[in-house]
Amino acid sequence: MGSRRWAPLWVASSAQLMLVLDVSVINVALPKIEDDLGMGAESVQWVASAYVLAFASALLVGGRFADVFGLRRVLLGGLLIFVAASVVGGLAHTGAAVIAARGVQGIGAAIASRDLHRAHPALSGRAAANKGSRSVDRNQPGRCRCGQHPERTAH
Repeated sequence: MGSRRWAPLWVASSAQLMLVLDVSVINVALPKIEDDLGMGAESVQWVASAYVLAFASALLVGGRFADVFGLRRVLLGGLLIFVAASVVGGLAHTGAAVIAARGVQGIGAAIASRDLHRAHPALSGRAAANKGSRSVDRNQPGRCRCGQHPERTAH
């Protein structure tokens, strides 16, 4: 039972590593992408920028999706989008396809990474939360756990 308890931590940590590493590892591949696809220096910069711009744009949406559809669904959906876009980008034969795939990768990464910290208590600080905390109860959005607000406290 002990290893099962930590499995979400390993999955979340591995996923976070993959999503963050993808931001920097592309810089190593840019010269090869430029040569193989015949892209200019201005166009090849969009391969890196598309990911970051899409990631930043979709970050808040991922949090809202998790509130509406549930953490596990959104996390797995974001990772699925990321992996599918990675495959499409890897098989792309044009610069525009690579740029589009990188944008979709950024969206998937944002949706997944927005809620990775909630996948395990060790990542979110819930393990150290005390009873007097004024944090919001994630199981019941809009509910306060501190007990000082009866209209907002779960019954």
